[in-house]
Amino acid sequence: MLHYFAVNFFAPILVSPSVDITKQLRVHVISDLNLNTSMNAEVQLNVYNWHSFTPVLTETSPITMMKAQVIDLGSWNSIGLLHSIDDCRYGGQPEENCFFYFSILASDGLTKLGPDNFYFPVPLHSINGPSRPNIQVVDVTPGKDDREVVVTLSFDAIALYVWLDAVGVAGHFSHNGFLQITNCTQLTFTAEQPVDVQAFSSSLVIKSLPLPSDSLRINQKATIF
Repeated sequence: MLHYFAVNFFAPILVSPSVDITKQLRVHVISDLNLNTSMNAEVQLNVYNWHSFTPVLTETSPITMMKAQVIDLGSWNSIGLLHSIDDCRYGGQPEENCFFYFSILASDGLTKLGPDNFYFPVPLHSINGPSRPNIQVVDVTPGKDDREVVVTLSFDAIALYVWLDAVGVAGHFSHNGFLQITNCTQLTFTAEQPVDVQAFSSSLVIKSLPLPSDSLRINQKATIF
């Protein structure tokens, strides 16, 4: 999974959240671009409830990027912000119900300039999410040549670290090991040799990280001393 992540953390533009010991959430934009002129962009902060594809909060910060620059967007009290959102306060534990998701976009608000990033306020064993999302293969079609296959997936809930494996087929996916926050996504698989679409479809194995059920979370809390 690390080699897929490496494509993201070596990207020329990154939005990078960090949290200090006081739970202050600070966001930086890091650009390694060799720009001759300034470039307008925006950083979008979304807060998601684990049980919904629709953000419960969206904030947008316009920025102007220059050559080889780090931009400090400021800081937020991460816990205070979650406690202020109605859709995160269920059960009195907003940090377990919601998480932060960041995107760096062009000034049109649509075109992605770099990989998305995220921050989970609590360890994954403590989150209040769907126990196991249902992931379905909607379509598998030929790509631009006989070594490329396009895979369309559907989801009924947010899914953590979705991993696809084409058993017995040498090649790589366009992205893998990802956090899925929408109800569908499309990936491209590039094989080392010409590949039959039907055989490739039969080889697909899809996994995601199962989230703890409510009963398991209660038992975990009961055993913490």
